[in-house]
Amino acid sequence: MTRRTLPVRARWTRAGWIAAAIGGVLLTGGTVASAENRAPAPQDPAAIARWCSTEQQGALDLVRDLRRQEQALALKEQAATTRSAEIQAAQARLDARLAELTALRTAIDARLVQADAARDKEVQGLVQMVEVNRPAAVVPMFQRLEPALAIEVLDRMKRSKAGKLLAALPPDQAAALAQAMTAPIVLPTP
Repeated sequence: MTRRTLPVRARWTRAGWIAAAIGGVLLTGGTVASAENRAPAPQDPAAIARWCSTEQQGALDLVRDLRRQEQALALKEQAATTRSAEIQAAQARLDARLAELTALRTAIDARLVQADAARDKEVQGLVQMVEVNRPAAVVPMFQRLEPALAIEVLDRMKRSKAGKLLAALPPDQAAALAQAMTAPIVLPTP
């Protein structure tokens, strides 16, 4: 039985090329294990061409391509790591700012509740003062009130006393207040 031999190029398989590439790395002084332990590649391609066969040159070209790809991947990984760190730092700043704004909103809401309670107490005191006095004595003061405050005072008064006060006011002002009191309530839009 005769063994058929193939030309040199046809006999090389993928595994053979990888083995040749590893051999080329070893010929150039590098190691496969780590990039830090590699010796620098010779700078002169002509010098390599003189001392290497065609297969070895192909293996060296493959090794060079693999090194370039490895460097490109390392740069991409470094950029991704940097970007990830920047995103995490931005997220931390946003979380801190959100916590700060939430605390500020809570403080503002508490102050608004206090201000509403204080104003409510003052309006209730004004209502009591108006109710205990005669309508004729209160009319000069009531005419100078802002319309919104006058309506609020009239709404909180007992109906009979509010009616007597409206009767004592000038007709134009009484009509305007009565009309405003019966107008539909418009809620502010958020």
